Amino acid sequence: MALEYSNYQKKIFEETGSGQRHLLIKASAGSGKTASLIESLNYLDIDLSWFLTSFGTKIVDKLKKEAPISKKGEVKTLHSFGLKCLYKTFGSDNLTVDHNKTYTLIDKTIGKKLKNKELPYNLTEAVRKCKLTLSSSKEEILETIQRFEIDLCELPEDEFVNHVSFLLNLSKKFNTVVDMEDMIWLHHVVPTKIQQFDRVFVDEFQDFFRAENELIFKSIK
Repeated sequence: MALEYSNYQKKIFEETGSGQRHLLIKASAGSGKTASLIESLNYLDIDLSWFLTSFGTKIVDKLKKEAPISKKGEVKTLHSFGLKCLYKTFGSDNLTVDHNKTYTLIDKTIGKKLKNKELPYNLTEAVRKCKLTLSSSKEEILETIQRFEIDLCELPEDEFVNHVSFLLNLSKKFNTVVDMEDMIWLHHVVPTKIQQFDRVFVDEFQDFFRAENELIFKSIK
């Protein structure tokens, strides 16, 4: 039995097929947001390229099964998409994925100066959050540290912030070794080749950080 779509959903499909605006669907849980998003793909002109993404591998795996088959459509996590664009930029032979990149950078640079055993973990967490929120100035770094309640491990604020700033600059310099956050963040701090699409669809948009949001918008023609 075919689904009966509401007038609200039909307006979404109409806008997806012919409109030129960004469209945000806001509705309660279980009301059919994801189903509406998937159905709207069927209203696209066959010549239009599109990208469908969401937060988390499990959701994307589900979307892959439900999305229509298309030679011009891609369904990926944003990290997978970001990594694909980095491979395109630097070449697959020149890029290494290291999920412990920040720990390694700490160990090779300021590690011996850190007396507190918890400090490398907390610095790594601060770097992660700064990358995801696109915090770069010392004021922004401090604001991010306070926002996410990251323990300074008894270091003065200025010293902790300086360590984070140093690690961010180092991470940008060594851009051919990437961790999960770099797959998103590097596209905002170094020139990269970002694939672009005629239409971009995002499920669970509210779960993304600023760096992820910005990468989504950069992927739109």
